[in-house]
Amino acid sequence: NGTGVTSNSAVTWPAAVSGQGIVISAGPTITSATDSDNVSARNLVMGSTDNVLYKLRLSVDNTEDTRVTDIVFRDTITGNTASRTSLNNLKLYDSDGTLLAGPVGLLLGSDDLTTGTVTFSLGSTSSLIVAKNTSKTVTVKSDVASFTSGAVSNSGHTLSIAATGDVTAYGKDSSTLATRAGTPAGTAQTVYRSKPSLTATLLGYASARTRVAVDEIANLNFSANAADDLILLSVTVRFTGAAVSGASNFTADLIDANTNASWGTSAQVTCTSSTAASCTAAFTGTSSPNYTITRGTTKVVKLRINSSNHVNAANTSDSLSALIDLNTGLKWNDRTTDNINWEAYQIPITLVNVSYE
Repeated sequence: NGTGVTSNSAVTWPAAVSGQGIVISAGPTITSATDSDNVSARNLVMGSTDNVLYKLRLSVDNTEDTRVTDIVFRDTITGNTASRTSLNNLKLYDSDGTLLAGPVGLLLGSDDLTTGTVTFSLGSTSSLIVAKNTSKTVTVKSDVASFTSGAVSNSGHTLSIAATGDVTAYGKDSSTLATRAGTPAGTAQTVYRSKPSLTATLLGYASARTRVAVDEIANLNFSANAADDLILLSVTVRFTGAAVSGASNFTADLIDANTNASWGTSAQVTCTSSTAASCTAAFTGTSSPNYTITRGTTKVVKLRINSSNHVNAANTSDSLSALIDLNTGLKWNDRTTDNINWEAYQIPITLVNVSYE
């Protein structure tokens, strides 16, 4: 109610006016999850730096912006028979590449074998702010110790948030402790003394090739990481296409490009053709190359086949593809661990695509 100061008349209030809406809550909720772009299971080379171990996505509800002050990651370890940690200088990065914390060390668990923890303390004035109703991804990177400084070959490392309380966060304005949810885990990253890589290049024509008994179709370029030597144990090549659909069996060889003789201890193998237009040439067992590749070097090997009896359909070209379609199709030894499989994320590896006239 109101009255005019001079007129002493009643003042009419024009309409109701809404005040400010206020929500009383227990604070924000922050949820941990593995980011969809998390790194695949890979092989880490001793002495390497800044390897991505894990990408963690932090999501906040619509209550208020949230400040993250501490994150504790558990490292679940396999193959650590020597009670040593292969990982060091762990760092935490924001999604824009800003270093948030680290480098810090990995603390091994009480048994020194199967678990470790790494704690990133960002402080009460942390710059890691997750806006309400949004997500943010943080990345953990690590160096790998060298062989001489104690890294363990074939030790596997899987980072995770082991308990909801391992993420500490507060409402940015209210300073209320956030409710935590989610205990996600990443993929295993396995440490070795070295690892191989493979590329391939076409030999001869890609199309209108002639069917011949000595048909060298591709150079296979096997390289050893600069960290250490390795031994390439076995190679399994799958051939597909119309050229091998119901054709007679044919032979395949791995030929040393320098000597033009069989590569290492490899021997000629037979690919058994079928109407499924697919067959496998397995340079395994007594036909394995067992060839040592010196660190930091590349060995060139020719893939030779006998294509003289490949299918020759009328009025059309007949295709042939060579690929490695299983991670067990390439096996190697890092001079400590035997029969190591190729990294699955690289499979399949297409070696060559050709066609015959």
